[in-house]
Amino acid sequence: AVVTEDAAGQETTELHSLTGTGGRVPGDMQIHTHLAVFNVVETASRRVGGLDLAQLEGRIHEFGAVYQAFLAENLRRHGVEIALDSKTEMARLSAVPESVAAHFSKRTAGGTEAARAYAQSVGLDWDAMDANQKIKLLKSGVQDPRSAKSDDVSDLAAWRASADQIGYRHRSVLRPDAIKPSTTREARLERAYQAAMPILGKQFDRRAVIDGSDARVAAAKALIVAGIETAEDVSAVTRAFRERGVKRHGEDAALVWGTVAGKQGRERMAVTTTLEEREERTVIATARAGARDRSAALTKRQIDAAVRAFPEIDFTTEHGRAQRAAMDALGTGGRIGLAIGVA
Repeated sequence: AVVTEDAAGQETTELHSLTGTGGRVPGDMQIHTHLAVFNVVETASRRVGGLDLAQLEGRIHEFGAVYQAFLAENLRRHGVEIALDSKTEMARLSAVPESVAAHFSKRTAGGTEAARAYAQSVGLDWDAMDANQKIKLLKSGVQDPRSAKSDDVSDLAAWRASADQIGYRHRSVLRPDAIKPSTTREARLERAYQAAMPILGKQFDRRAVIDGSDARVAAAKALIVAGIETAEDVSAVTRAFRERGVKRHGEDAALVWGTVAGKQGRERMAVTTTLEEREERTVIATARAGARDRSAALTKRQIDAAVRAFPEIDFTTEHGRAQRAAMDALGTGGRIGLAIGVA
């Protein structure tokens, strides 16, 4: 499954079945909930209205993390020990060994590994690709469209047999005699702030500028392990981001918040750090200095000689003339230059 956005900018999930599995693999045990909301309703005044889905932009993942935080909070009230999974950044039952969870996640693990292996075989890095690139790759050769909608039913007997095969015997995760006392709001929010630092750091490791919604998602995920009282706790943690900044590569960095143009003409919040801002200025200054340095520039005569060495290449066509112009500009320019073309 790959999360992407449709033409209207709404988040959607695309499912792709991988070849080599016939589209069907043993079902993984899992339970989840759905909330049905009527998209069109008639009010008491007989007025008909629908959902303003634009209000959900950037909030879906936050709502999912808040759900996880409340789920974790309710489980802790029954003595269940909850941890924040470092890979999925979701709630995890500490009493269930990771090896067991992996054993019963064959569909997710198998599909991802198959996609990652295929990407590597064609010289691509699956983990570095964005959602659109992943979907394009899947459609180009990994998926089996004939079985994209097939699924498997739950099989309790098969799950028990599978658990026996790996020597796992499940016992209740409820620990009513080990319920931990609640902490103060200040202590809980401080723990959430600290837990959010590595989550937020991963976001900035991937992009120098992130959406404001990404910061809220990081705060909500941190509340999974810290505990949540109300949904307003998310805003309380992001306020701490504003006031205290973040840790970046071992040093304190303040957050820089601003608005940028978003989809459908709406403004959205964007966030960077003073460290990313400083590094960007350094890159710009270095690039400008390199562009001014023509100590290694080629002469027109040298470029002409190189072109004559490849008589089979036609530089008289429209494309050829554009290529030659780029060669001249880069060759006679500074040590740092940039040309944008279409492969």
